[in-house]
Amino acid sequence: MGQVGGSWGRCMGAGASLAVLFAAGTARGEDVVVLKNGGFSRGRIIDHDPQTGTTIALPDGTSKRFDAAEVESVKRGEDAPVAEPAPEAPRTTPVQESVQPSDGDGVFRPRVRGGVSVLGGTMIVGGSGISTAVAAALGVSGRIGVKVAPEVSLFYEPSLVMGIDSGDPVFLSWQQVGADWSANHVLLAGSAGLAPLCVVRVGCAGNIFGAALRGGYLARSKAAAGGGGEAVFVGGEARTAILPGGAVWTFGLAVGWEYL
Repeated sequence: MGQVGGSWGRCMGAGASLAVLFAAGTARGEDVVVLKNGGFSRGRIIDHDPQTGTTIALPDGTSKRFDAAEVESVKRGEDAPVAEPAPEAPRTTPVQESVQPSDGDGVFRPRVRGGVSVLGGTMIVGGSGISTAVAAALGVSGRIGVKVAPEVSLFYEPSLVMGIDSGDPVFLSWQQVGADWSANHVLLAGSAGLAPLCVVRVGCAGNIFGAALRGGYLARSKAAAGGGGEAVFVGGEARTAILPGGAVWTFGLAVGWEYL
């Protein structure tokens, strides 16, 4: 009984001390947050919402946040009015804006443009002064240039196209400059320049003007779908070279790798 009585006396003493501190804090005009675990915090309440919790500024200049489930009650000092919670701003659905492909900081910068492709198709030679001939065509081309806008590039394209039939092989060595436009999964390109033609055992004809068009599908990775990066190209390609009294046309399927 003596031990129990002593414990009870100590509990009563602690309760009395808490009451004295509580009263002293209130008397000085301070706010008091009483917690459900028996503790309390004294200071100035800067935010109080019974649904979300209470934030109190402590005398040492720091602040402390208590969840609503921790708070038993709030005692407001005479000199410390508590601001009511600000009304919640109306929620609006964010508007999705179209974003142009750009670098990480949102500013586009010119960068290197490159690529390589192979061509397989048909070569046709004909004209008023040339007998018409049809041959299988094989070609390879490369591109190096500069990306000057999010969807536009300028490039230099050397290429070699060979026509093969029962006669002597025909070669066209293209040296062209061009431009392309690419957006999402579409690529369109055009180029023009010189296309010297050589026939095995016959010789070469220089100063021949040539032009090329290419268009098709870009298989981009998900990360590169909005702008640059690597892609696989599959599409159609058409080339022509103007000869004295005739022309050479090449049509085929082009497959390649592009760095955009």
